Amino acid sequence: MVKKRKTKKKGRSAAFMRSINPFLKRKRSKSKLNGQSMAKRRGRKRYSRKGSSISKKGLISVIVGGILYGASRKYISDKLSPITAKVPMGAYSDNVVMAGVSYGAMKYGKKLPFGSYISEAGKVGLGVESALAGADLTTQFVPTT
Repeated sequence: MVKKRKTKKKGRSAAFMRSINPFLKRKRSKSKLNGQSMAKRRGRKRYSRKGSSISKKGLISVIVGGILYGASRKYISDKLSPITAKVPMGAYSDNVVMAGVSYGAMKYGKKLPFGSYISEAGKVGLGVESALAGADLTTQFVPTT
């Protein structure tokens, strides 16, 4: 046989517990947060958007920037050959000067007309010049067998 309690168990009210612990606050439904009734909420369709790392505009600007850098590299390098001769880096002086030009285009290209493409050309150019310098370094220091 189970004994009945004579007195009611003393406990704290739900309102008091909510006041001392913020995690026990009442959850409100989304329909009340938006100020809509359930009927209106049911009528609305929701679609999730698929995220992408590179948008179409970003991809096009990278491609156009690469084309701009590839087309203008030889011309700019020939025009800057007097400066290249003064840089004491030996075989890497052309890469260093072109990396500086690419950095300037990346940093200040946004202020020019078609600035996003010029800035992208600078980013691509910095990557290309780094790759060329790395290739030159490996041919110099890594023995071929």
